[in-house]
Amino acid sequence: MWVLALVTFIVIAVLSRRHGWKVALGGAFVGTAAAPLRKLPPSTLYLLAAMFLVFAVWAAFGFSYPLHLLPFACNAISKILSFAAAITLFVPEKAVTSTSA
Repeated sequence: MWVLALVTFIVIAVLSRRHGWKVALGGAFVGTAAAPLRKLPPSTLYLLAAMFLVFAVWAAFGFSYPLHLLPFACNAISKILSFAAAITLFVPEKAVTSTSA
């Protein structure tokens, strides 16, 4: 477990080093400390995957500006999916009840 925390710390520090090492190390500390606190619901991950799929389809056709039907549809659908994914972050999880006999 501590190995994953160390890897997370190093990755965040390296990716944000352009802001200066002081900021990078502070951000890495905060990111590593906060990572286990946030559990994403499966619905968020499914919606995020669907949004990435729409982006992949749109990219296959050149990511053109949404003037025609397909780019417009991909743009609109990706925005709806991103909004839905963001909303699911704030929806409380259902309480799990145990029915043991």
